[in-house]
Amino acid sequence: MRPAASPTGFPAGPTRRAAHCLGIHYPGRDLLIVPVDMPLLAAGTLAALLAASNAAQRPRHYAGYRLPLWLPLSPAAIRAIATRVTDPAADRSLAALLRELGAETLPLHRPETEFVTVNTPTEWALIVQRLIAPC
Repeated sequence: MRPAASPTGFPAGPTRRAAHCLGIHYPGRDLLIVPVDMPLLAAGTLAALLAASNAAQRPRHYAGYRLPLWLPLSPAAIRAIATRVTDPAADRSLAALLRELGAETLPLHRPETEFVTVNTPTEWALIVQRLIAPC
């Protein structure tokens, strides 16, 4: 069984947290969701998510990675998020949301090292070494 809330009091899971924080009050706006545990993401990598034409208003992410993510809050996205928050049987994974919304996957033309996640002190130490290493 999944916990209903994280220790911070927010609903558990990224989709539930997003729905809670947004309150589904921002239809028609766009979100750029950037994970805090990917400190090497470059501004150009994020800008490319926003730059590609997307008249269909489908979410956009890079191949092999669900985050970072450009998520337009279209009526379909709002309905899909609301269903995941209110239906206990719904698949609340980000992957399921992206599949339902027909997310666009951009090819990865960036160094994959930008997508390294940092979740432990050991991983952080490796990133710091990489950043201060001589060229």
